Amino acid sequence: MEFAAQYGESCVEFYDEIYRGVDPNLINRLCDLSAGGRVLELGVGTGRVALPLAARGVDVSGIEGSPSMVARLRSKPRGHQLQIVQGNFADAEIEGPFSLIFAVVSTFFLLHSHEEQQRCFTTMVRLLSDSGLFVLENFEPLGAMPVADNCALNQQLYVAEQLVETVSGSREYRVRLCYATPLQLDEMGRKAGLRLRQRWSNW
Repeated sequence: MEFAAQYGESCVEFYDEIYRGVDPNLINRLCDLSAGGRVLELGVGTGRVALPLAARGVDVSGIEGSPSMVARLRSKPRGHQLQIVQGNFADAEIEGPFSLIFAVVSTFFLLHSHEEQQRCFTTMVRLLSDSGLFVLENFEPLGAMPVADNCALNQQLYVAEQLVETVSGSREYRVRLCYATPLQLDEMGRKAGLRLRQRWSNW
């Protein structure tokens, strides 16, 4: 999962300035979907979503590939109370079951190939409770630049770059993504034994 680890290490110093807040609708929806059960966030980062969920009484665990991101999360109030596994969420070694597993923004696409993404779906099925939900946020990769790589022809590799103004000056923000369309994600879920329950345009 080198994309995810490299991404986290490269932007941890100003990550919380890129994402200064969290949509309350996102927190409300995830709380509702958790149905009072355990929740797992893939790519928990600095706790931008996990910590507000925990503050609402949700039992949250997380998986994160970047050691620096984990350290930043641990330094925050209540950050040491969350169960965090450091590693690749395609091969998560964490004890289930979970009533909700989720990944927000572009996190899922930090997995470097569709094969690894498919493996992640299979892993998540093993971690879900019988009625559990796997929720992925998707987006249109507008402004991202396609790049040539060793991805198979049906894989879409993008790089997005921008300058971010932080309290310490301008910083380069770069993210490399192996994108999958909603229909491709549906097919990965089907192969893993999941079925599509709902699709939303926003939180």
